[in-house]
Amino acid sequence: LLMTCQLQLPITMKFQPTFFKSELHHNAMTSVSGVDFDDAWPNRLVADLDGLRADVIGREQLLQNKVASGRPKDIVDADILRSDQS
Repeated sequence: LLMTCQLQLPITMKFQPTFFKSELHHNAMTSVSGVDFDDAWPNRLVADLDGLRADVIGREQLLQNKVASGRPKDIVDADILRSDQS
């Protein structure tokens, strides 16, 4: 797994898996709309990315981000996240 990014503290990271043929790419973001670091950090999830530990945004903050972005594809994602809560 190769990641290149410049980081500023405090940071929040959201991994966006994107599939290209047989490869998996991740985008690390240092901030996201609609989400505050102080709220996101205690609610983060720990992911294992092929042996690499990664803190990722939690479900509620991901939902907040999707709604705040306002992009049509993110609104669809938010609807799926809401309907998948069980």
